[in-house]
Amino acid sequence: MTRTGIIVSRKVGNAVMRNRTKRRLRELVRHELPGLPSGLWITLLARRPILKASTAEIHEEWLRLGRKAGIFKPVA
Repeated sequence: MTRTGIIVSRKVGNAVMRNRTKRRLRELVRHELPGLPSGLWITLLARRPILKASTAEIHEEWLRLGRKAGIFKPVA
Protein backbone atom coordinates (compact mmCIF):
# COMPACT_ATOMS: atom_id res chain seq x y z
CA MET A 1 0.00 0.00 0.00
CA THR A 2 1.40 3.39 -1.01
CA ARG A 3 1.01 6.22 1.47
CA THR A 4 1.11 9.92 0.73
CA GLY A 5 1.39 13.02 2.86
CA ILE A 6 0.69 16.55 1.68
CA ILE A 7 2.29 19.55 3.38
CA VAL A 8 1.11 23.09 2.60
CA SER A 9 2.46 25.74 4.95
CA ARG A 10 0.97 29.14 5.69
CA LYS A 11 3.62 30.67 3.43
CA VAL A 12 1.59 29.37 0.47
CA GLY A 13 -1.38 31.56 1.34
CA ASN A 14 -4.52 31.81 3.40
CA ALA A 15 -6.68 28.82 4.36
CA VAL A 16 -8.67 28.92 1.11
CA MET A 17 -5.50 28.77 -1.00
CA ARG A 18 -3.94 26.04 1.15
CA ASN A 19 -7.08 23.89 1.01
CA ARG A 20 -7.43 24.36 -2.75
CA THR A 21 -3.79 23.31 -3.15
CA LYS A 22 -4.32 20.21 -1.02
CA ARG A 23 -7.42 19.25 -3.03
CA ARG A 24 -5.50 19.59 -6.30
CA LEU A 25 -2.63 17.45 -5.03
CA ARG A 26 -4.99 14.84 -3.54
CA GLU A 27 -6.76 14.54 -6.88
CA LEU A 28 -3.44 14.11 -8.66
CA VAL A 29 -2.38 11.35 -6.27
CA ARG A 30 -5.80 9.66 -6.49
CA HIS A 31 -5.53 9.58 -10.26
CA GLU A 32 -1.91 8.32 -10.27
CA LEU A 33 -2.13 5.86 -7.35
CA PRO A 34 -2.99 2.74 -9.40
CA GLY A 35 0.20 3.14 -11.44
CA LEU A 36 2.52 3.50 -8.44
CA PRO A 37 4.49 0.59 -7.00
CA SER A 38 3.22 -0.73 -3.68
CA GLY A 39 4.95 0.11 -0.42
CA LEU A 40 5.99 3.70 -1.15
CA TRP A 41 5.79 6.58 1.27
CA ILE A 42 5.51 9.85 -0.66
CA THR A 43 5.54 13.33 0.86
CA LEU A 44 4.46 16.28 -1.26
CA LEU A 45 5.60 19.71 -0.08
CA ALA A 46 3.76 22.52 -1.87
CA ARG A 47 5.54 25.79 -2.57
CA ARG A 48 3.97 29.13 -3.43
CA PRO A 49 4.38 28.84 -7.26
CA ILE A 50 1.79 26.03 -7.25
CA LEU A 51 -0.91 28.70 -6.93
CA LYS A 52 -0.19 29.94 -10.47
CA ALA A 53 0.48 26.51 -11.99
CA SER A 54 -2.06 24.81 -14.20
CA THR A 55 -3.16 21.23 -13.59
CA ALA A 56 -1.09 20.13 -16.59
CA GLU A 57 2.01 21.85 -15.18
CA ILE A 58 1.52 20.18 -11.80
CA HIS A 59 1.09 16.80 -13.48
CA GLU A 60 4.23 17.30 -15.59
CA GLU A 61 6.23 18.22 -12.47
CA TRP A 62 4.85 15.12 -10.71
CA LEU A 63 6.06 12.94 -13.59
CA ARG A 64 9.45 14.68 -13.75
CA LEU A 65 10.08 14.23 -10.04
CA GLY A 66 8.80 10.64 -10.13
CA ARG A 67 11.23 9.78 -12.91
CA LYS A 68 14.07 11.52 -11.04
CA ALA A 69 13.27 9.48 -7.92
CA GLY A 70 13.10 6.27 -9.95
CA ILE A 71 9.41 5.67 -9.29
CA PHE A 72 8.36 6.03 -12.92
CA LYS A 73 10.15 4.71 -15.95
CA PRO A 74 11.38 7.36 -18.41
CA VAL A 75 9.16 7.95 -21.42
CA ALA A 76 10.97 7.04 -24.65
